[in-house]
Amino acid sequence: MENFKNAIQSLATLTLFCILFLVMALSAFARAGNTDNAIIDYGTSDKFSQTEIESAVDAVLLKFEKHFKNCRLIKLWYDEEKAIQLTENYFLYSRGMINGINRDNVIFLHSEFHVGSKACVSLGRNSTITNWHWTLIREKQTDEWELDDWGY
Repeated sequence: MENFKNAIQSLATLTLFCILFLVMALSAFARAGNTDNAIIDYGTSDKFSQTEIESAVDAVLLKFEKHFKNCRLIKLWYDEEKAIQLTENYFLYSRGMINGINRDNVIFLHSEFHVGSKACVSLGRNSTITNWHWTLIREKQTDEWELDDWGY
C-alpha cells in the first residue's frame, strides 16, 4: 500500500511539473515582442484625452507583444502635429477614403524598435526601425481603439 501512495505522489508531482512547464512555455509564445523597457511618451493633445491616448498605446503594445517576435520596442509616442498631417493623408490617400471613420476617431502613434536576428517580421534583421507609424481607429468615441494599419 505504501508503494501505491508513493507512486500516486510521484505521479502528482510529475503532473504538476508538466503543467507548470506548459504554462511557462505558453507564456513565452504569448508574448513574442519585448516592450518591457520601452519609453512611452503620451505627448499633449487638444484632440484626445490622456485616457484615449493611453488606450491607443495599450492597443499597440498588445499588438507588438503578440506579433513582433524577437523585436524590442524602444520608444512609442504620440505627436499631435505629426498626427494631424498623417490623418489628412489617411483620408486623402489611404483607408480613410473608404472605411467611413470620422476624423475624430483616428489616432496615429509613432515608434522605434529593434529587430533581432531571428525576427519573424521582414524588416531587416539586426536593425533599428525608426519612424514606424501605427494607425488606430474606432467607430465612436466610447469604443476601444483597433489597429487599422502600421508601417512607414
